Amino acid sequence: MFGYLRPLQDELKVKEARLYRAVYCGICRAMAQRAGQLPRLALQYDAVLPALLWMALSEKEGRMEKRRCVAQPVKAHPVLVDHPALDSAADVCLLLAHRKLKDNAADDHRISAAAGSLLLAKAVRGSQDRLGRETVDQVDRCLARLSQLEREGCGALDEVADASGGMLQALFLAGPALPEAALKPLGWLGYQTGRWVYLADCIDDYDRDAKSGAYNVLLTGGRPRDEALELAREACDYAAAQAAAALDLMELKRYRGLLENYYFAGMPYRLTQLGKKEK
Repeated sequence: MFGYLRPLQDELKVKEARLYRAVYCGICRAMAQRAGQLPRLALQYDAVLPALLWMALSEKEGRMEKRRCVAQPVKAHPVLVDHPALDSAADVCLLLAHRKLKDNAADDHRISAAAGSLLLAKAVRGSQDRLGRETVDQVDRCLARLSQLEREGCGALDEVADASGGMLQALFLAGPALPEAALKPLGWLGYQTGRWVYLADCIDDYDRDAKSGAYNVLLTGGRPRDEALELAREACDYAAAQAAAALDLMELKRYRGLLENYYFAGMPYRLTQLGKKEK
């Protein structure tokens, strides 16, 4: 994941903002328990979204505690603990971080990436076992497909976004003890969220990729800059709307307001910020 999936903080209630931070800290703590202190650097705010979804669908509710940590050693702060969704989100972070480092080591021959990949190798084996072979295989297939399309210079926006969507679909369905009725809408939500993330990243990187000559699907096909970016923004809006519709179909036991913020406020705000960056 790329760091784009966040709620709009200004629209959150105080208790929602507190919960959001506590879940983030809970995932960070779970990563430390699985892999030690250094791999916690791989934690992304994106991981809070699937954790919240899994907890919202679960009969079990997490417990809030005051804890100190390496980042905040002086003052204790709220941390959500005692929920398997936090552990699954930590496993997702470790898996994606390992695959990213492995890809960088293969493509760019970065020594630091190769070293990081080796550092995570032991921890990620446990994460793969817990997430399940089917999930891991689908993630790897999607990443391989995305890499192939990028090497080929694919100009089909939907095709490359589909690979990213398939990856997040697999990961969103890897949560603990999900109710059967939620699987179809949750999978669709994950798929559309993955498409949104990939296209938002293409918008964000457009000018840098145009300058460096790196692959970006929006640079293919000979479309003018404004037309290509507008096409991507429209596709992002559609993906966010589809994800929100899927969210509406799920019987959430808690956190609906915070989760709706992601799709109705956080995603539109992020696209607006990317638009300002372009200008």
